[in-house]
Amino acid sequence: MNNSKKIQPIGFKSRKEIAAEYKIDRKTLYRWIIENDLQISTGLLSEKEQKIIYEKFGYPNKRD
Repeated sequence: MNNSKKIQPIGFKSRKEIAAEYKIDRKTLYRWIIENDLQISTGLLSEKEQKIIYEKFGYPNKRD
């Protein structure tokens, strides 16, 4: 059983914050979004947009 907690969408986040959760560069996240034709707006990411990203690429694990 995996006891690691998963990051959940809470409030608005920047692409830089989301990329850090995946341990990738912001530009890599941008490329993933474009390559997968995700409908993500510019600016901060809403909880709905975060959920789209997390469901497409998997929820990154957070460490305590």
